Amino acid sequence: MKVLALPADERPREKLVRFGVDVLSDAELLALLLGSGTKGKNVMEMAREVLECFGGLQGLCESNLHRAKSIDGIGQSRLSILMAVGEISKRIKRGDSTVCPTLYEAVEAYRKRHYQNEEAYLLYLDGRIRVSGSALLSKGLSDKTPLTSNDVLRLALCEGATRFALLHVHPSGIPLPSKADLQLTQEVVTRAKELRLSFYDHLIVSSGGVYSFKEQGHL
Repeated sequence: MKVLALPADERPREKLVRFGVDVLSDAELLALLLGSGTKGKNVMEMAREVLECFGGLQGLCESNLHRAKSIDGIGQSRLSILMAVGEISKRIKRGDSTVCPTLYEAVEAYRKRHYQNEEAYLLYLDGRIRVSGSALLSKGLSDKTPLTSNDVLRLALCEGATRFALLHVHPSGIPLPSKADLQLTQEVVTRAKELRLSFYDHLIVSSGGVYSFKEQGHL
């Protein structure tokens, strides 16, 4: 029987809309994620088969999900969905699914990476100065990265980043600003104010440490 052949209040999506998500069974929740069935098997039947294979939702979130490919109708696309569900579950259990790193936790993570070229990133900050996202601004030669205030502010505006920090890496290992770094910082400070954006800090990161323009009184 196709899902559409079921009474409206027994179909997972319609049931959710009418009665709320908490009334759905494990199979119905999984059916919503899988989306559709396959020839000779509707999505509810497929969902039940997946749960039976893994012994329920907990097993689904803890097992090697490549086993699911033995189930008719579970190809790479649906396997990816199941793997994403499993990873979300693990992150929730670890308590790190919604907690963004602080700016300085993120900076430390960048500092530990190995770089051959100078790179610059825009870090999007929330009200608690946690990093909610990032984007690569430029990647240059070992001694120079071509970056302008227009590049920084254009990306901030496009991404809706009302509060942001600029971070760039010195592969030389020396976290000291050049004249170009100082000039760029002052240009971003001035133009960000004009655009009513909050430019929180400019950080130079290297194996030798971190230089904060904010801490040094340049912002």
